[in-house]
Amino acid sequence: MINFKRTNEILNHFGIQDAQKTKLLTNDLKQLLFDEQTSDFKLVVKNEEDDEEELYIHKFILAARSGLFLNMFQNIEENLQKVKDYSGKSLETIELLISFLYTDELPITADTDQEFIKEEFEDIVDYYQLNPTIPMMDIFEKYSKI
Repeated sequence: MINFKRTNEILNHFGIQDAQKTKLLTNDLKQLLFDEQTSDFKLVVKNEEDDEEELYIHKFILAARSGLFLNMFQNIEENLQKVKDYSGKSLETIELLISFLYTDELPITADTDQEFIKEEFEDIVDYYQLNPTIPMMDIFEKYSKI
């Protein structure tokens, strides 16, 4: 079994504090985001032109962060095939969701429609049974100041 206390002592010895560890992990996960070579599952979502877009994901990340994905991946039949977008959400919404599941951050800029985020993202938090480590209201407050 891994001794996390000892691991933390070693990292602290080299000057790597908790906030830095989180940042390192977040950066590593960002590198994996939508990476076809390392992914083990593909979500197929329709874009605005009704064409199918493929989003390459890692089952373990989605299963750890979303009750809906955890249940889906535990179903052998669904686990063996690619998944169509059965939620009716836009490609932009699904990309925001996946980014959030990987990083606990929403990739929002000053051009992002705040109402879109509040309406769409609040709905998917419940639908996908998310397990965010940051309370949703904190996220909305943080990004509403952009």
